[in-house]
Amino acid sequence: MQTIFVIGMSSALAYLINRSLFGRLGTWGIITLVPVVEELLKTGLAALLGAAVWWVHIGFGVIEGLFDISQRPNPVPQLGYLAAWCSVIGHGAFGSVTIWAWSQTGSVYWGLATGMGLHLLWNVWIVRITQLRSGGMP
Repeated sequence: MQTIFVIGMSSALAYLINRSLFGRLGTWGIITLVPVVEELLKTGLAALLGAAVWWVHIGFGVIEGLFDISQRPNPVPQLGYLAAWCSVIGHGAFGSVTIWAWSQTGSVYWGLATGMGLHLLWNVWIVRITQLRSGGMP
């Protein structure tokens, strides 16, 4: 039950915080602060409330994926489905790396730092691909 609560709470808080960050900082916020916020919410709340860290990450990815599907334009709905699968797989990977680093070091902080680092690299890559496809800055 804690896991479901943490999935909902972390998803809702991330949505509100990320929306504010994007509104104020644009792409820079997505690259730098969103990974920190999301990993702190997912892993931090799971650790504090005794939820299953990996399942929280997967559930968060599912909710983010559903949001991605709902945001895609009608002419290319496949992009929404691709983004949704990337959300689930990506957040699952972030969770796996977080758990691995935490288990190797015995420190939740190293787990968080590792998950944040992977998430940051992922966001840089995704933003770069999006910019190149849309004819943005190289």
